[in-house]
Amino acid sequence: MAASSATPRICCVGDLISDVVVQLSRDPQRGTDTPASISVFRGGSAANVAAAVAAAGGRARFVGSVGDDPAGSALIADLEADDVEAMVARVGKSGTIVVLVDADGERSFLTDRGACTELASLPRGVLDDVDLVHFPAYSFVEGPLAETSERLVGMAVERGIPISISTGSVSALTQYGREPFLELLRAIQPAYVIANREECDLLLQGHPWVRGAGATVITSGARATVVRQPNGNEVRVVPPAIDVVDTTGAGDGFAGGFLVARASGLDFAEAVSRGHELAAQTIQSPGAGLDLGS
Repeated sequence: MAASSATPRICCVGDLISDVVVQLSRDPQRGTDTPASISVFRGGSAANVAAAVAAAGGRARFVGSVGDDPAGSALIADLEADDVEAMVARVGKSGTIVVLVDADGERSFLTDRGACTELASLPRGVLDDVDLVHFPAYSFVEGPLAETSERLVGMAVERGIPISISTGSVSALTQYGREPFLELLRAIQPAYVIANREECDLLLQGHPWVRGAGATVITSGARATVVRQPNGNEVRVVPPAIDVVDTTGAGDGFAGGFLVARASGLDFAEAVSRGHELAAQTIQSPGAGLDLGS
């Protein structure tokens, strides 16, 4: 895939939210205190991918909505500090996710998306000079954001701009519905579908790739990432061994590095390696974004 400009611009559409990261040394004790380390970070899958795009040397644009409140202002400022162009609507109350990180670095989410789902209109020039548009599955699940994302897909298709989709989480796929989501993917025909092993098991149920997608990219933690194409070609790349602090945002970091590399014309093996580099940086510290308490 050749880039349309020397430095590709990638537009990421979806959530910009506060992550309250709770690092646990043991399981919470019901009805009493459990010691924990608590920090607040900028999060949201689409915002995380945009920041990773910028970190990978691409030009990043984020499109979404946050609350018309101090939390929303802080989120926008921190995203822009990561060299992301923010096209953001302001409405209602900013969202929050509580991220519970266990002793092994695995995480669970308690989610209040707040204003994230309220994107009802698109900013002027949203697709100007854009080489690829990226959507997490969350962007199609609920609220005005879902309708706006589908409208933006149509605009991108009309302009011949490639689309990538990350499947987000098992819960997002379950909420949308497996068959409806597969139908959505067949209608969109994205250049890339990026999913982890658990999401693929739910979505594909034994089929090697997403029908209609140019390539299905399957991440699997410390095991090899696999890229499968409908022509039967397969690429496998093992990520470097890294000490895990917090896996929050690892998939988003991978997506950002991978997409910049592909939009720059690199082959799949090189692009996966670039994705692994960004994911490795993410999992070596708590949270996926900037610490809002620093």
